[in-house]
Amino acid sequence: MLGNKNLEPEKIKTTELAVDYRLNFDWQLTANLFYYQSEDLINWIAQGDGTSIAQNSDNQNGYGAELEAHWKPSESLKIKAGYAWQNSENQTTKEDIADAPGQTFDVSINWDINEELKLYIDTHWIMSRERLSSDLRDNIDDYNRTNISANYKVSNNLTVKFTVRNAFDSNALEPSDGRIAGDYPLETRGYWLSVSYNL
Repeated sequence: MLGNKNLEPEKIKTTELAVDYRLNFDWQLTANLFYYQSEDLINWIAQGDGTSIAQNSDNQNGYGAELEAHWKPSESLKIKAGYAWQNSENQTTKEDIADAPGQTFDVSINWDINEELKLYIDTHWIMSRERLSSDLRDNIDDYNRTNISANYKVSNNLTVKFTVRNAFDSNALEPSDGRIAGDYPLETRGYWLSVSYNL
């Protein structure tokens, strides 16, 4: 892979419209519409002699929407949900951008059970990813990953945190570009314990 002293910086122009509406002290809704144009994106271009050179080779346009809701049913409980949809296209090939999620959805819950114990749950869905038209492998599966954490305040100085990542042990993969067989497996279910002590 070879550098290129004649590279130009990548450029992007964005337009966004955002709305933030508060129904009351416990409910907040936000919506965001966006459009962007990216120019002179840098890619590695094969030269046919086994080398690749960084070049400004692509332009990309995209648009989408994001929605988010915050709800606080009580002083001890907070819930947030968000949904995003996007469509991006390579202006040179007129193909959709490969591997990028077309849709995402997430929910998080913060619950202060009491003064000592706090529970946090977040779950994410990654959806609607497509491969390049030249990539004949099966479509990329959607996946969901959920993390659960509990914080326990043993004393004013000592806090213990226990986390289960990917709690339901979903088989989640991130796409490769095909030069590596298969896709990249994400972490299976994992357990994490941390202890914090303030002097």
